[in-house]
Amino acid sequence: MIIGDNLAEKLAKGLNLPFIKVKEVVFKDGEVKPILSRQEKSEKGIVLLQKKEKENINTYIIKYYLLLEKLSTFIKNLTVIIPYFPYARQDKVFQTGEPLSSLYLARLIEKNAFQIITFNFHEHRQKVENLFSKKIYNFSLFNFIKEKLKKENKISQNPLIIGPDEESKRFVLDFIQNDNFPFFIFQKKRDIKTNKVQFFYEKEKLKNLIKNYKEIIIVDDIISSGETIKKIQDIILSFKQKNKIKLVFIHPIYGDNTIKLLKKFGFSKIYTTNTIENQFYFLDFVDVLKEKAKNLNLF
Repeated sequence: MIIGDNLAEKLAKGLNLPFIKVKEVVFKDGEVKPILSRQEKSEKGIVLLQKKEKENINTYIIKYYLLLEKLSTFIKNLTVIIPYFPYARQDKVFQTGEPLSSLYLARLIEKNAFQIITFNFHEHRQKVENLFSKKIYNFSLFNFIKEKLKKENKISQNPLIIGPDEESKRFVLDFIQNDNFPFFIFQKKRDIKTNKVQFFYEKEKLKNLIKNYKEIIIVDDIISSGETIKKIQDIILSFKQKNKIKLVFIHPIYGDNTIKLLKKFGFSKIYTTNTIENQFYFLDFVDVLKEKAKNLNLF
């Protein structure tokens, strides 16, 4: 059976599995109480909750935790699907006194999980499998977006793919896969005290690429304030070549507000997913999940 929200119901229909709706009550002080529409014992269960656009990320995690604790009392093996896994960026103690948040949250979620499924977990200094003691599937959505773009003729035959920093190189390569697209990766340095970012790149190499490729696609996993992407866009535009600059990313941290902010920056097109609730998504991760479930016998 599948337990969760509207997207969980869609997954249940796609896999022909029974569905249990999770309703919730949010009290005036912010406390949250997830409520199952019904309760029944089962050997296996699948839990899926999408973070809502205006939902506090901490409320989202507490709701998951409370739900998993409840479900573990009558379901033996729980598969936990968290489309966007928060706190992954804090995978290192940068300054004395900081928590190792990614590890702590992994321990909290896996406590009642048989296995965990997520999408484009923000791996930087730590590999996702090093944070979890339970089996975790970290599916990437980049190539699925690329293939859908090709199918719908929304991408040229030879675009230039750009990654804003070293860690985005794997996103770029995942996006490209079997296509022989040219790519360019910026180097980024962030001051952990001031949070200011500097970019380093081979100016002449980038200038020639931008001159030769009219369609540019910037690829990244998470966008919140949009500051990093805006700086990359400004560098590209500084060469005055009138390129079409498109943006592909997975997790819109602030939902619709993230997309609205990016649209103000003047990107030619913006393509994202619904791992976090938003009305502008291009790729539905549930469709990918249904395909993965059938091919890998996940459930």
